[in-house]
Amino acid sequence: MISFILIALYIIYVIINYGIPKSISASYYSLKYKVTFSLVLLVSIILSFNQFMDVTPDNFKFLPFIFCSEILFVAAAPNFNSSDLTLKVHYVAAIISFVAS
Repeated sequence: MISFILIALYIIYVIINYGIPKSISASYYSLKYKVTFSLVLLVSIILSFNQFMDVTPDNFKFLPFIFCSEILFVAAAPNFNSSDLTLKVHYVAAIISFVAS
């Protein structure tokens, strides 16, 4: 629940201060302190990982692990317009986390 509140507060903060971004990832470019985007993702995933694992049946425990690890890749490569490699890492990780979710 804390993870959800953290993400919701981040989105509200971005909308109030910078307007509605094209995506959550695009909000990175609006922020004054760019590290905020990565920190919010990292903290929210760290706080929610155990709950994801607890509610997932044993046969599917690999899915929350994949989801969380890919969100960490998204957090590690927030500046997706900087290079082709960063763009690929960010997009592929986002797509894999979406499928695993």
